[in-house]
Amino acid sequence: MILTTPLTTPLHEQYRTTANKDQHALIIIIFRLSVMKLVDDLRGDFHHSEQGRSS
Repeated sequence: MILTTPLTTPLHEQYRTTANKDQHALIIIIFRLSVMKLVDDLRGDFHHSEQGRSS
């Protein structure tokens, strides 16, 4: 009976959406970090190949 009151239902909904937002933000952060690492690796390889060519 307490769980079905209109006062607690929005709280459960709010908690669920907040958890989803946090999870979504975490996924975005991990995705960005992996992309940045990939870009750094590509830049490093390109830089090394350029150095090899010049010498």
